[in-house]
Amino acid sequence: MTEAIAFVAQIDPEAVEIVVVPQLPHDLDSEVRAAKEAVRDLQEQQATAAQLSRRAARRLREAGLTGSDAAVVLGISPQRVSQLLRDSG
Repeated sequence: MTEAIAFVAQIDPEAVEIVVVPQLPHDLDSEVRAAKEAVRDLQEQQATAAQLSRRAARRLREAGLTGSDAAVVLGISPQRVSQLLRDSG
């Protein structure tokens, strides 16, 4: 297809770029945009939760709790506490 466009336009086929932009009905387009926004919001919330979890795990360890005790307090596995502590350093 790029060759045909280049031939008609009398330009180098390498200069032809085809961009496909789907056209959705308005209600479906709105729904897709809302879904994408919800995903972005969730990603932001996950990043915030991870940051808060790292800080809490670090503070619990600084307060003298073991990794196992910190895990119980945070409601996560001891392995996850170790991971959070590694990621916070």
